[in-house]
Amino acid sequence: DMTKWGEIKMNIRTKLISSFLTLGGLIVFVSIAATVSLDRIAARMETIGRHSREMEKVADLRLLLEKTAMPVNDWIITGKEKYKADFKGLAAKIEGAIKEVESFELNGEEKEVIGEIKENVIHIKARAHEIFSLSPINTNENMSSLMEALDYEYIYPLGEKAERLHAAARRDQKEASDSANALKITLNLLLAVVSILALIAAFLLSVLVVRRVANPLYLLTAVTRKIADGDLSQRVEIKSGDEIGQLGASFNRMTDEIQKRNEELQTMNEELRAANEELAASNEELQTATEEVETSNEELRTTNEELERKTKEVQETQKKLIQQEKLAAIGQLASGVGHELRNPLG
Repeated sequence: DMTKWGEIKMNIRTKLISSFLTLGGLIVFVSIAATVSLDRIAARMETIGRHSREMEKVADLRLLLEKTAMPVNDWIITGKEKYKADFKGLAAKIEGAIKEVESFELNGEEKEVIGEIKENVIHIKARAHEIFSLSPINTNENMSSLMEALDYEYIYPLGEKAERLHAAARRDQKEASDSANALKITLNLLLAVVSILALIAAFLLSVLVVRRVANPLYLLTAVTRKIADGDLSQRVEIKSGDEIGQLGASFNRMTDEIQKRNEELQTMNEELRAANEELAASNEELQTATEEVETSNEELRTTNEELERKTKEVQETQKKLIQQEKLAAIGQLASGVGHELRNPLG
């Protein structure tokens, strides 16, 4: 029946689709969770990289700020004009480094520190131009006081501000690194949990397949071997309503039919055996009768031979009697003739 066969195929398809959809759903969930987590980790790693580059630029800016007073001091000591140019170039580098730091995504504290650094740099440039306007020969107290004010009011505080900026960048990097590590731990835990769930689902699916498919097939194989050995009383006990149960029911019906035909065949064999026994008995009786007939024939043959011999003897006797009668008749005739001869007619 094609309708029933279609239902069986649908049952098999339904079970397989359900099993694969369960595992497929877990795999898709793991893939989505891993993708989202990896994207977030990648974003955090990009943030860490950005903060690392920011720390490098802050370190470069800090190094330049530490060198700010060097051209001014060298000019005071030597009076060489090249140190003015060195200071101008250093100031340009500091402004460029400040712009590079400002190009990053800064928090409120970092913006505040950058503003203070820019303000200090402006004051340093003003004091430096004021110092450069004086004569370096016979250094006077005014130049010394200007240099002291430059150092303590602007140069030294720049180092502290640069350290604050560097510390803020390190803190941002640490926060981003901690967030990435937390995401990594969360992803590992999620993968571990989902892997355990996938293993449990696979185990349950294996148990289901074994209980619903493997065990019934093993039972069917065992019963088949016993039936093949001649034990037709065996039956398959499969109570499932799926195609395996239908197979077991069909197998039991086939076994019932085989047992019925076997019983009919045994009955026919018994009847045939009884008929053969009767035929054997009849053959024995027939053989006995045949032997008796042969014995009777032999006796009859002997009797016939004796009869033939007696007949021949009788015939011989009859011939002799006839011959004797003929001789007697001849003798009587001769006696009559002789009598006639001895007694003529008259």
